[in-house]
Amino acid sequence: RQPGSAFKAIVYTAAIANGSRLDCNDEGEGKCKTDDVPTICLDMGKGQPKKCIQNYPYKNKEMIRYLGPKSELKYSLWESRNAGTICLVLKRCGHLEIKELLKFAKDLGIETPLKPYPTTAIGASEVTLFELTNAVKTIANFGVKTNPYIIEGISDRSGKEIYRHKSDSEIRVLDEKIALQAIRG
Repeated sequence: RQPGSAFKAIVYTAAIANGSRLDCNDEGEGKCKTDDVPTICLDMGKGQPKKCIQNYPYKNKEMIRYLGPKSELKYSLWESRNAGTICLVLKRCGHLEIKELLKFAKDLGIETPLKPYPTTAIGASEVTLFELTNAVKTIANFGVKTNPYIIEGISDRSGKEIYRHKSDSEIRVLDEKIALQAIRG
């Protein structure tokens, strides 16, 4: 199923890993703003109509809230802003390319092939809940990926253990400092 805005955790972490910052007050170099347009229209290819995407109304109000031509990444993340998030993977914003996002998602544990379209940034490509949970868990685990499992152990009726899950090795797939920035968001 489509992960929707849950996928934005991966997008913003990928942007941080690619040199962006969520907060313009953070020390260091890197882009910290994105275009926050009321509506962003995407070319869908030869012979296809453009796809226009708007931010959802802020806090259930009817009016779309517009933050101005440039908005800090933290606001786009906090408010789950679609236009600003899509802009992250467009060349005009220059935070990261869609192919970098797809590779990053795969490194975190998304194995389902993702579509190389800007709308993937707002969760339009299908993934399994298991993969999405594992990828976000890797960020929350400070960049260490583990293979999740469901059954820890099985015992027979007399209490004798007949199966015990053996933990797989842990793999660092993301720098701890990058994961911490994403978690701090």
